[in-house]
Amino acid sequence: MSPTLLFITDSFPNSNGAGISQTLYNLFRDYGGQMWILMPEDEIVPPANECILAKRITYKPIWRSAMRNRLGKLLNDLTRNFQFTLQSFKTFSQYLPHKEGLIIIVSTTDASKLHLAYLLSKNRGYAVVPYFMDDWVGSSTRFWYGRRLQKMTAYVLSTAKARLMISKQLKAILEERFKLPTVPTHIVHNPCPVIPHLGSMLDQKNLSASLIMYAGSIWPMHADALVATAKAIHLSHQVPGHKYNLHIYAPAVQWQNYSQQLKGAGVAYKGWLSYAEVLQEMPKAWLLLCTASFTIEYAPFSKSSVQTKLTDYIAAARPVMVVGPMDAASGEWVANNGCGLHFSNPDPKVLLKGLRNCTQNPEAIKAMAEQAKTLAIGTYAAQTVKQKLYQFLENII
Repeated sequence: MSPTLLFITDSFPNSNGAGISQTLYNLFRDYGGQMWILMPEDEIVPPANECILAKRITYKPIWRSAMRNRLGKLLNDLTRNFQFTLQSFKTFSQYLPHKEGLIIIVSTTDASKLHLAYLLSKNRGYAVVPYFMDDWVGSSTRFWYGRRLQKMTAYVLSTAKARLMISKQLKAILEERFKLPTVPTHIVHNPCPVIPHLGSMLDQKNLSASLIMYAGSIWPMHADALVATAKAIHLSHQVPGHKYNLHIYAPAVQWQNYSQQLKGAGVAYKGWLSYAEVLQEMPKAWLLLCTASFTIEYAPFSKSSVQTKLTDYIAAARPVMVVGPMDAASGEWVANNGCGLHFSNPDPKVLLKGLRNCTQNPEAIKAMAEQAKTLAIGTYAAQTVKQKLYQFLENII
């Protein structure tokens, strides 16, 4: 029998959400058991036809900001626990499903939501299964709050009956940092979607070796590598030889944040499309671009995250171009699966040289495209990924 699931996450899992939200939607939209989501009462819920079939349990967010001083070291923990106790009794505790047969899946980058899972586990004895999609806690250096976040994370991970991880790299990093006990751990990626009419789109003979496409958010952990790629595109239009074009599909505000660095010959902003719409654009590209930061500040993300877009990309049966440091988890994933190329030097001249090498080796690009297609209908096919995940959850109870 399928366990009942209660999600604590960044937003209601939906088809047009960001990485965590979209991954949870793709993994659980066909789940056969009951599903609930615990969320602030003022959090926006997308249209029902875009969401998983989960019932809402809401609470009034009454957290006070942590005090960034010596007094805060003594009082912050006590204050937050006291506030949680008040709201748990007054707003949502009576609506929580029965503990028997229930798994709380916490997948978030929000410390206050991790705190909910921490206290439901520690004070109420609920079974919590954390699903980490990157090492967002590893980069926390904020006074007091960073230490508190590390403590909460260690507790949630070390007391979990089981864990879900986005990559083997992240599993190893967290196990080593927090000296975690061994429990069942399942590596689960975003499953590959099925793109309608993919075959006919790939049969078209107008796929020139020039169009590179980036689809997704542009956060600081992506930006510097994306800018480096854009500069390589600019350079291709300034020197003799093959010219390349980069089409970027991203939220408008994120494009604006980096537009001055990204704009130039060959780079075009194409707007922000729905998930279904952007999937239709991907097969038109020569290469599909994934970027991971080269900076020390965002190294924890680059080293640990196998990005959601990778499986969307291979579903389009196109090779993946990863631009990121040598130890980027996304780059290793692509290399190990034989479905793309990892460019580990951010110098635009080096990137351009690599692209032109690809242009001169069309058979290698074709082979990577075929491998991407094979992976998308095999190892990372939605049915395969979800069946393994659901069985793993059933075995926990």
